[in-house]
Amino acid sequence: MAARTCPTAFRIKCWLSSPQVEYISTIFLSSRNFCTSTKSTVDEEEVEKLSRTISDWWNLSGDFAALHSMNKLRVPFFKNSLEHLHGENVTPSKPLGGLRILDIGCGGGILSEPLARLGAEVTGVDASAFNIHAALRHAQLDPKVTRNLQYKCTTVEELADKEPESFDCVVASEVIEHVTDKDTFVSASTQLLKPGGSLVITTINQTALSYAAAIVGAEYLLRLVKPGTHDWNKFITVDELTDLISQNGSEIMDVKGMFFMPVFNKWCWIEDTSVNFALCAMKPEQTFPETSEERPTNETET
Repeated sequence: MAARTCPTAFRIKCWLSSPQVEYISTIFLSSRNFCTSTKSTVDEEEVEKLSRTISDWWNLSGDFAALHSMNKLRVPFFKNSLEHLHGENVTPSKPLGGLRILDIGCGGGILSEPLARLGAEVTGVDASAFNIHAALRHAQLDPKVTRNLQYKCTTVEELADKEPESFDCVVASEVIEHVTDKDTFVSASTQLLKPGGSLVITTINQTALSYAAAIVGAEYLLRLVKPGTHDWNKFITVDELTDLISQNGSEIMDVKGMFFMPVFNKWCWIEDTSVNFALCAMKPEQTFPETSEERPTNETET
């Protein structure tokens, strides 16, 4: 079965400059609203479920309120995780200047935009054309952001084939819990990293407590997100994720627990990783095998 295609960022940008943007995008996206590849971790049901409009993604009190609030915790974590990388033209206001960051599963750009404001050259990718459309439209509201921010409707596997070792940091925040083939996902994410680059992931642990908190509590009791947003069977434990990353050659640098306080819509760091956690790993610097030339012997005849 042939893989379904998606509009490129260029085509979507063309729509945005057209008076018929709403009409064209509605017709096109309704019939072809996600992209996959023949080798993909994308779950079509998950893409459909997470495809939203610009008003959904950027409603600070809507379904993504917790993600907006999480930026106050995760953005500094990502910035600190990249301290070992020295980008060009770094200033106090642009601490990520000169660094290339890939935001996998960028959605409407909630995380991509603040990373771009810190000076990074950010590429946001998502399998949903609806989400890329929303992200591009919102980015146009701030010309300073669009200078170093681009969006692509593609999968991590396709991008890894086209742009291996291209990014200083690969971010997958609240994404891997929606992924079908986590092994392939981590492998492709690692391939996209430059030697010495950082892989940063935030996700939900697969524990009884995470089921109670992230599904029963968040979806059905507090209605923080729509019921069915998460599938506990797709969650991954800390040990499983660290093992996958290690098997792909990267070194775990830091793991932290995250705690959400819904009454205050606020996140904080905790030692317990049984519900939400953040992880940072580093791809080793490129090494070259030593030549096995025979050393000359200094033996003297007696």
